[in-house]
Amino acid sequence: MRIVGAVLVAGLVVLGIVAGVTRPWSHASTSGRQADLAAQQVTPSPESNASDIESVTPTVTATSAAIAIPTAATSPTDIPNTTEVIAVELTPMPGEEMQGDCWIGAEASGRPNAWRCDNPARNEIYDPCFSFSDDDTSVVCAISAPWDAKGVRMHLDAPLPLDRGNEDDLSRVWALEIVDPVSDPTDRGLIIIRCTFMGGATSAAFGERVSYACQNNALAVTSVQANIGTFWTATVVQFSEGEPIKQMLGVPVRTVWR
Repeated sequence: MRIVGAVLVAGLVVLGIVAGVTRPWSHASTSGRQADLAAQQVTPSPESNASDIESVTPTVTATSAAIAIPTAATSPTDIPNTTEVIAVELTPMPGEEMQGDCWIGAEASGRPNAWRCDNPARNEIYDPCFSFSDDDTSVVCAISAPWDAKGVRMHLDAPLPLDRGNEDDLSRVWALEIVDPVSDPTDRGLIIIRCTFMGGATSAAFGERVSYACQNNALAVTSVQANIGTFWTATVVQFSEGEPIKQMLGVPVRTVWR
């Protein structure tokens, strides 16, 4: 069964830290729901040493992904005072519809109206799919990155499993933009990097699941800390030759998609 969903996997595959990662907006094969659930195991790794942990002072600038900006733009008067939180609204592709059903809340988004669904005819799992009310007879499933917001409408063969849906978990986001904690801002200005959720089984670093693959192949995000009304932060791991070498706490988050 192919899994359709949310991840930029290529960089972490090169690093050798991904095993059985699912893509909420692209396709990968499995043998069904039980295999899908069984694949969601994390390989343990040793706990971090204090010398390997670095705290990053939160600062955020407004810019596009992976684009250097002038150092002058990082002055305090230019820094937004909150992280932008985007609740993705998917646009169904015209003329494209399918049948299926949803059996549990989505992995890629902690929203209560986000679902993990499958289409038996296509042998595909979709994550995330979004409903608009509890009695919806269809959902819209992601087929692209969250910033592209493209989807396909799935007509449901059974009611939504409301008793197995998500609680509203703000820290479980589909994708995020972080300030690059490795590049020297005095050299190129701050760099904003996009990172996207990885479903299924991944590796672990410093005792945490590697949850987000980033555009910079040497970086990955293990967790997101939601701070309503102010800056969000992320825990970021730096890799070298496929091995985690440093954990960075409090990395500023500019934007989240959920």
